Amino acid sequence: MPVAWADLIDALALAQHVVSFVFLSTCHSVDVGQAFANRLRTAVIACSGSLGDELAIRFSSVFYQQALTGSSLESAAADAGFAARVEFAPAPATFRMFAPERG
Repeated sequence: MPVAWADLIDALALAQHVVSFVFLSTCHSVDVGQAFANRLRTAVIACSGSLGDELAIRFSSVFYQQALTGSSLESAAADAGFAARVEFAPAPATFRMFAPERG
């Protein structure tokens, strides 16, 4: 059953105190990335374009490997994006990291 983005944000907001990062590994999620970041007050990675399985696996593998070995989320995302672009050039989708807007 499909879940609306707003419903997912609301559900995660209930656990906001334990949610430290959100990875939206789904096609065209970049449109809601900032909404997740603002509501949950946490970093969010989202995807623009059509995300194939191989590209998602490559990005995720490099991202989590870098993050688990001490890289910042920003650095891990940059390294993973580079690896995905090199392997799948031209990549049909890109990943973008969002931070909560200040204000």
